Amino acid sequence: MIVIFNSDILYSGRLFTTVPKHLRSFLERCAELGHEIVLPETALLEFNRIQAEARSANIRELEKAYKVLDKYGIQYTKVDPEKSVPVPDLPSLISRLGVRCTVLEPKESELREAHRRACLHEPPHPPDTKSDEMRDLVIWLLSLRVAEKNNGALLISRDEVHTHYRGDEEAKQSGLIRLKDPESVLDYFQMETPSASLIKQLLEKGWDEVVKSAVPLKLHSQIVSIKNCSFKEENDGTTTAYCTISAQSGECQTITAGIKLNFFQDGINDILFKDIKLDGRDYEQGEIQINIQERPAQAINDVKGRHRELKEVLEDY
Repeated sequence: MIVIFNSDILYSGRLFTTVPKHLRSFLERCAELGHEIVLPETALLEFNRIQAEARSANIRELEKAYKVLDKYGIQYTKVDPEKSVPVPDLPSLISRLGVRCTVLEPKESELREAHRRACLHEPPHPPDTKSDEMRDLVIWLLSLRVAEKNNGALLISRDEVHTHYRGDEEAKQSGLIRLKDPESVLDYFQMETPSASLIKQLLEKGWDEVVKSAVPLKLHSQIVSIKNCSFKEENDGTTTAYCTISAQSGECQTITAGIKLNFFQDGINDILFKDIKLDGRDYEQGEIQINIQERPAQAINDVKGRHRELKEVLEDY
């Protein structure tokens, strides 16, 4: 999978001489899994600007230290601050960790479209936004292009333009997944396990009913993690799955909940959401039951038939 970085994920007031620890462990995991990093040129330029400021601050500190040493007559070997303080090269720092890193320029058509949407405050801009920031829209359009070309991609961003529900449908159509931090991405990677993948498929089948319910989720809200999966075979021939999920609510919030999902083959009977939290706070409706369809009569009849056959066998002894 291709992972795209927004500039806010890369922001640091200190000089990048090495990749920070939290990003390094994430990038090393991407290397293990064979994922690729894409840096939009827009995000890289923002990173370079901030790092140039941090570098200038480091140079000033070094020159100030030289003056203090001179003041007290302390002997030292002086080096040129401009030569001793490095210029950060983010793509190279990332590549050294074993993960492929590409810098991608926006197309002229994307710049023009970003300009138009910024002026008109069109989606994915929130309807009440006071900003007409183009940079976020340029990264948005570039990310959509990468996702469409590669059968999906993942954008890491905390920016409201990138996470707001007004962009949900466009992201869904392009196969663009949006998560707010590297930790959430690692959780998302874990959904590739067979049990989590099965529960995700089942939830998606009943998603329309979930959205219609009191659960605070939008139509194109994203499930970002499924953990603690377990399954129980019921006497009526159905299976009950248990797990905890995390999802983007569609309103720039994160919802977590415990799930109890009853299903038969590929059909869902009902879903129970419990211990619901929005951004870590208890949701006013802590437990919500959603009935998707009636339990198939075939399943009950099959169980009764198996019981009857067993009884007949036992009566022969």
